[in-house]
Amino acid sequence: MALGAIGVLFVSLCSQSPPMDETFCRTDIRGTEEFLSLARRISAPETGEDAWALLGLLVLESAPDLPRIVFVMPPPQGVPAAAGGFGHEAALRVCSPALLVPPLRRAERFIIFWLPDRETYLVSFRNLAAFEEVREGLAEVQEHFLAGELTYWALTEREIEEAALFPPGTIPVQVGPVGGDRRFIPYAIGRNCGRLRFLSPSEWSEAHREGRLTRQDILVLQEIPADFDVQVAGVVSASPQTPLSHANIIALQEGTPNAYIAGAWELFRALAGELVYYEVTPQGYELRPSDLREAERLWKAMRPAPLVIAPADFSKQELPSLHDLAGTYRPDLVGGKAAYLAKFLPAIPPENRVPGFAIPFAYLRRCLAETRLGRRTLAEDLTLMTQMPRFQTDSVYRSGLLEQFREALEETGRIPEGLVSRIARRIEEVFGSAGVKVRFRSSSNAEDALLFPAAGLYRSTSVCALDSLDADLSGPCAC
Repeated sequence: MALGAIGVLFVSLCSQSPPMDETFCRTDIRGTEEFLSLARRISAPETGEDAWALLGLLVLESAPDLPRIVFVMPPPQGVPAAAGGFGHEAALRVCSPALLVPPLRRAERFIIFWLPDRETYLVSFRNLAAFEEVREGLAEVQEHFLAGELTYWALTEREIEEAALFPPGTIPVQVGPVGGDRRFIPYAIGRNCGRLRFLSPSEWSEAHREGRLTRQDILVLQEIPADFDVQVAGVVSASPQTPLSHANIIALQEGTPNAYIAGAWELFRALAGELVYYEVTPQGYELRPSDLREAERLWKAMRPAPLVIAPADFSKQELPSLHDLAGTYRPDLVGGKAAYLAKFLPAIPPENRVPGFAIPFAYLRRCLAETRLGRRTLAEDLTLMTQMPRFQTDSVYRSGLLEQFREALEETGRIPEGLVSRIARRIEEVFGSAGVKVRFRSSSNAEDALLFPAAGLYRSTSVCALDSLDADLSGPCAC
């Protein structure tokens, strides 16, 4: 019944043209005065000169209930922080919430810049780059924009390469920064310290996929990736960025430096992997070697309030079921996953509850303390490793050491005596049989905190207890 009501409501909403508040958005711009009534004054990120900017949405899939074009007033924080979708969403929420879903997902975002000193209107698209796409998109926007002639602005390396292939004289194009080939363009003002990391597009993809990019990395990139979504110490791009760059949005939100520096890929190569100081101002930049004392001072000033994490409780060795823990919240004892499920278990209808039990941290502590590699235990190795200055400041080095530690733990870790048989008995008690395949999900006392969800950072595996108790090491599975 509830699903049916939702379906009817959705059809009802989508069958009407969404109302718009013309204080914040229009479907046509009929002149300069109307443009200025919606646009916001900014310092143009590509030129450093005064400019006005207006957000826009071009609906790609025709629908009788939707306007083809919507011009939207940027949110108060300004255009650079508004670009790339976040600002469009915030602006549309004020203009007309009904435009957010589903039109935003099937629309092209754009920004129109007006440079009054040059009497020029420039339009930058989020995704359009190929000639036919740009030609059609520019014509669509121009049909509803009567304040002046629009010029397509090609900024990214891909856009510039595509623009070079456009048939001459077909559409007005501005390639790269206005006013000539500038060697430096500040996008986000700030300063920070970090390890200087050079990432080609393929290296970016690998590092991004494996989660090896941190707030202690200053990235030198040939071009800003479209999937840039990480918080880092700073960004240097060897090609001009787009006003819709996600790297710039994040840099502005985080207060970290971001700039285009011509020749950066070769210019700073001697500092690759080193701890550096990087500052961007409207007039220029500074990038030089740094030291740990300077870095820690800057990091401390920028660091958000630390998460409050309860110390792990190693005193319990029972294997409590979710029923035993129901209504409690003990991430310090059994980790975030089990703790949250137990906390909300009483609110879940009995027919929807899942059986399960938790293994407390005491067993991991015993494993680390009882496993030796040479003269030290794994627990001692872990303590020494986390105290190393380079471990604390170099994400690549830290990731490598942690991977080695995980491999050592998996290959040589000593399972506390009797734990396997005890787990097998507990599986039989909770699930009704030791022949039931169950899912083991790792967790920590810091996981699933409100400000640290950590989804995907821990491993899960399926386990058949009978396979661990028989003498057959090759299979087939007994479950």
